[in-house]
Amino acid sequence: MKRGREATAYHEAGHAVACVVNDIRITRPGVTIAPEGDRLGILRHQAYLRPETLSIERTPRSVWRAERLVVVALAGPVSQRAFRPHSYRAHQGAADHECALEILWRLAGSEREVRLYHQLLQERARNLVSARWAMITAVAECLLERATLDHSGVQRAMNSAISPQLRAQGTYYHRTSVAAAKCILREGFRDGCGTYLTDQLLSGVWISDRPLDASEGATGEVLLKIEVPADLVRDYEWREDGKPYREFMVPADTLNWHGRVQVDSVEPSGKVLERDPEVREFYEAFAAGGEALKRMLAGCS
Repeated sequence: MKRGREATAYHEAGHAVACVVNDIRITRPGVTIAPEGDRLGILRHQAYLRPETLSIERTPRSVWRAERLVVVALAGPVSQRAFRPHSYRAHQGAADHECALEILWRLAGSEREVRLYHQLLQERARNLVSARWAMITAVAECLLERATLDHSGVQRAMNSAISPQLRAQGTYYHRTSVAAAKCILREGFRDGCGTYLTDQLLSGVWISDRPLDASEGATGEVLLKIEVPADLVRDYEWREDGKPYREFMVPADTLNWHGRVQVDSVEPSGKVLERDPEVREFYEAFAAGGEALKRMLAGCS
């Protein structure tokens, strides 16, 4: 009985940590391992995308949100298997996989594509669980002690698993366009892919230890300032002899979870301000202060 309860705690902790990492609100009563009917554990979250609308709203933003929901669904079974492989039974994750497949069938065009898409997002769920195992363990232990946690309780448990060394903040910068900045501030960073003058495909987000401009290869009207633990960034440095600044290509997930992002400056040219209403709106909101920028972003669809 005790082992079964522990396995359930890790299962639900996987869902919960995936929710927080993917900026999905856990709604009341929260995540619980108190049995309800034939369900040993339950997590309720704000499903900010309806699966039935995907066949109509196949926008990049809705697809991205759908993928996050699939990762949240799959993270529970992945976490339980990682905790104790022999504790997992197919029926325990059946509802999670059904939820994932319901979404994937609306994104993909064939059975083969659904299968491959499922494998890809399953791998993302494994990566998330592996990278945040200490946090999942902390949440599971709190669930075993208290049975139920709300969103804030999950966040506190996750924060308790972060070592003091990782809390030493460094300041970094990322220059981008107004359109991209709006997406970042609303939904977080997304990994970019490219070869970047190398012979291999690289993925991540470029940041630097000081503001860069077009003469150094960084273009865009908006300069974002990012505060993130320096120890998390150090291993992603892109070293180049003779360069007077340091650059890093960091996974978006690291910046989204551990970083704090704010607009440092907006520097459009006069001509751009005149001809581009989106840039002008962003510039005026930034100049008016933080609350005006928040209201402008909240009004973006």
